[in-house]
Amino acid sequence: TVLNGRLAGGQMVCLQILKAAKDNGYEVFLVTPSFGELTQFLEADGVPVVFLPMERTFHIHRAWQFARLLKSWKADLVHCHSLGSGCVLARLGGWLAGVPVICHCHAHPNFNANPIIRMAQVAVDNFTASKTAVIIAVAEPVKNSLVQQGIPADKVQVIRNGVNVGALPSADERGSLLAELDLENKPETALVGYVGRLSRDKGLVELL
Repeated sequence: TVLNGRLAGGQMVCLQILKAAKDNGYEVFLVTPSFGELTQFLEADGVPVVFLPMERTFHIHRAWQFARLLKSWKADLVHCHSLGSGCVLARLGGWLAGVPVICHCHAHPNFNANPIIRMAQVAVDNFTASKTAVIIAVAEPVKNSLVQQGIPADKVQVIRNGVNVGALPSADERGSLLAELDLENKPETALVGYVGRLSRDKGLVELL
């Protein structure tokens, strides 16, 4: 399951895991509440995509619907790449269906600013976290934030996102880029690049 069908960092990880599993002979499918580049890539690759609205935590009936999907497909594992409501409902659905759940956390949990609502959200998140087989955090700070909110440290494992080194630019491609930027004759120049959303949580202030 994934929060939405657009193509971003967490969705790229989901895409790579699904393709690797499929290439190794496993039957995979995606459950998502919206269309996007991710669903287009997967459908073109023959991966079934099921659309199920899971954007509201109080829509508990979506967890039941998800559980029925898992039972009908005789699923062996749920790997969710969601935060908030999507994660809570996927965990509940897996638990109801008796299917182990791996929850992949790509960022810090983002709870409501209202202290009463926040307390309820944390309680629900911690309860459903206890029903998972394991929670994957992409970095130590993400794990620390999960532990600080009350999730046992031994439930959370840090697995950093990998990079496909085969897709890195060749020396010729790097040379072409340097020429385009008029830097080919300045080998001492440090060249720093950034690819991602222009948002504060990406650490652009620190980069600059």
